[in-house]
Amino acid sequence: VYDRFKIVAGEDFTTVQIECTRSDGQSGNLTSFILQEGGFRDVDIPSTDYCWVEGDKRIILLQFSVGQEVDGVLSDPFMAMIPPVEQYSNGYTLATLFDGVQNYTHFMNLYIPKDFFQPSKIFLNDQSLEELNVNFTAIQRLGVTEVYGTQLEISGKVQTLRHLNKLAGIGVLVYGFGIANSYGYCG
Repeated sequence: VYDRFKIVAGEDFTTVQIECTRSDGQSGNLTSFILQEGGFRDVDIPSTDYCWVEGDKRIILLQFSVGQEVDGVLSDPFMAMIPPVEQYSNGYTLATLFDGVQNYTHFMNLYIPKDFFQPSKIFLNDQSLEELNVNFTAIQRLGVTEVYGTQLEISGKVQTLRHLNKLAGIGVLVYGFGIANSYGYCG
């Protein structure tokens, strides 16, 4: 079971490094490669891994949920463009898909930079992540924690996510699966 990530280079001789941490905290894959402008590489990463992806020049990072033939979930594939940490926001209002016909299972992946990792000050629907007993995985780069990540199953309604620190940034990916259908987007 994996997700596919496509890394696209914006300039020649772009070095890309990927360092993964498994959800149990153990070190995972570490890979590095060079791309030319407009060049890309697809990398399959286990769905239970959290990864730090970095380019020494501009890159675009796309995440693909590859669909039922790979992960056994009865759904279609989807693609989401993953923003850089610098574009994270301190608050979001996020909608889940509801079409009135089928039931969806909804998820939210959260990414919190180490400087703003304060679960008691981050609220999902007016409850702190600390109160919700959310477990996080430390995502490392060269042995140093850069970001904390987690996956939450959420209800099929509008979700609010906010950090009390107005300068803080949180990254979020919302996605869900229905029978032969799926969706995914970054907040």
